[in-house]
Amino acid sequence: MSPRPQPRDLFLCHTAYEVGGAKVVTDRNLAFWQQAAARRGRAVTVIVPEPPKGAGWRARASHLLFRLSPSELASVIRHARAGGDVWIDHGELGAVAALLRLLRVPGRMHLFHHNDEARYARDELAAMGLRGWRLRAKAALVAMRQGLGLRAAQRHVFISPDECARHPQRRALVLPPSWPPLVPSTAAPEDFVLLVGSHFFANLHGFGWYLDQVAPVIPAPTILAGRGMERAFASAGPVTVLGYVPDLAALYARARLVAVPIFKGAGTKVKLAEALHHGCQVIATPEACAGIAGLEALVASGQVICARGPEFAAAIRAELAAHPQGRRFAPDGFCHDRFLPAFLAFCEQR
Repeated sequence: MSPRPQPRDLFLCHTAYEVGGAKVVTDRNLAFWQQAAARRGRAVTVIVPEPPKGAGWRARASHLLFRLSPSELASVIRHARAGGDVWIDHGELGAVAALLRLLRVPGRMHLFHHNDEARYARDELAAMGLRGWRLRAKAALVAMRQGLGLRAAQRHVFISPDECARHPQRRALVLPPSWPPLVPSTAAPEDFVLLVGSHFFANLHGFGWYLDQVAPVIPAPTILAGRGMERAFASAGPVTVLGYVPDLAALYARARLVAVPIFKGAGTKVKLAEALHHGCQVIATPEACAGIAGLEALVASGQVICARGPEFAAAIRAELAAHPQGRRFAPDGFCHDRFLPAFLAFCEQR
């Protein structure tokens, strides 16, 4: 008697981002899923969609609606028709779940939600200069794909408690951004404020405001690290722009404070969770704090100080004066292992 074939799950994800919060979340989602699948004795298949470069109208139409090529979409349908589960990363791929539901495949669909992608798309497209019907049409397409996924998928995983609450589902789980345990550092905090973020519209807006309004009036230099930021900002006076830094651990260990001056975007700010994971003290705008689980306790401990725009520089000056030697907090608050048991239990729900 031949052995039964090993059950196989499929993970459909966007990993085309060069760097940034979306890639961090996608990579974490994939790693979590692979670990959970291995513990459950399931084989894995991963499909990373490719952009339709030089493709014909059929491929472009398929990518426009499903964010997949026709061959990639056919592979997903075959897998689901054979009874395999499909895990879809990013609401932009939500139309795939709707199609599988329409085809009545026996495989189940599960969707990871990074944030309110429709709102994010509107802000990003507006920052790119799109106006009028073009902006509305492109944002509506994103909203449609995300909405289809919300309605069609059987299970939903959110990175933000706030976002989960906005879309109450019978089977939903919150998995914030997370990282492996840190290697202990003996570095002493230095007298600089750290900003971390890649070259995209919300960071460009918030960091530009900080460099104009805050950096010149605080008694400490500022270091800005992030891929592509050297194209947008230049080192001058108390500001040093490093650009891409492959390993941020040393900067986080030495930073006196981490500033997160973000006013746009949607969902949990990965840079804030990462700074907290490293045990840093953070000065952040209320918009940057949205979606962080346990925010009240973080504020009560002093690890997070929420400050609105006009109060931001004053909050930094006050903290530098009150604690000249800096403050460090317990690291590893956003470890993979903290969330993996809940994810495993979630996977076992029928």
